[in-house]
Amino acid sequence: MKSYKFSVVIEKDKDGYSGFCPELQGYFTRGNTYEEIITNMNECFSF
Repeated sequence: MKSYKFSVVIEKDKDGYSGFCPELQGYFTRGNTYEEIITNMNECFSF
């Protein structure tokens, strides 16, 4: 099984957090906590 590494940018704003992967178009998530963004991005990368 191959392994890949991608960058994830996480930003905090007044409504919570957002995260996206600059290398992959369309990989974006929002959440209330930093941990929620990490969980959501891990689920996005389970392809």
